[in-house]
Amino acid sequence: SALRAKDFAEKTAQRLRIPLPGGEPKPYGKTERYELYKVGPVMSVSHGIGMPSLSVMLHEVVKLLHHAGVKDPTFLRLGTSASIGLEPGTVVLAEEGLNGKLEPRYELPVLGEVKSWPTKLNGDLNRRIMEARDQIKVVLGKTIGADDFYEGQARLDGALVPDYTEKEQKAFLRRAYAAGARN
Repeated sequence: SALRAKDFAEKTAQRLRIPLPGGEPKPYGKTERYELYKVGPVMSVSHGIGMPSLSVMLHEVVKLLHHAGVKDPTFLRLGTSASIGLEPGTVVLAEEGLNGKLEPRYELPVLGEVKSWPTKLNGDLNRRIMEARDQIKVVLGKTIGADDFYEGQARLDGALVPDYTEKEQKAFLRRAYAAGARN
């Protein structure tokens, strides 16, 4: 959420001891699609829910970074999600993304044809995060990135009655767990 992005920017400023003009971070630019905060070398951006809004934000932020002359930026996505087979409060550090079909790729129709990209994430960054986790319970696992918040994530609590049963939902979640998904 935009509030979480702002809160992360505030915590970053405190941790890096960077004074904020006016005492709090202010969003850069327009805020219709997402909010972007910059604190020293760190940008905190809210992108809304799901892969489509994330894609828009990444295109625009990467273009901005390119024009600013930034070389080799590191991206880290933080978010709340339901875990699969873990104790509540466990942090999942994603090592690979799975699409809604539980495949390790991101797919997007482009000019009428489906294009595909791998979703393996930065193992060195994960290692560094694991080393810095202190007392926080963190597990490595795969994460599911769906194009829909309700049926795409096998939820039963949306406004529309899904065309699957709770038994089918649980079977899908077992398949997801077997594929290495932890959120």
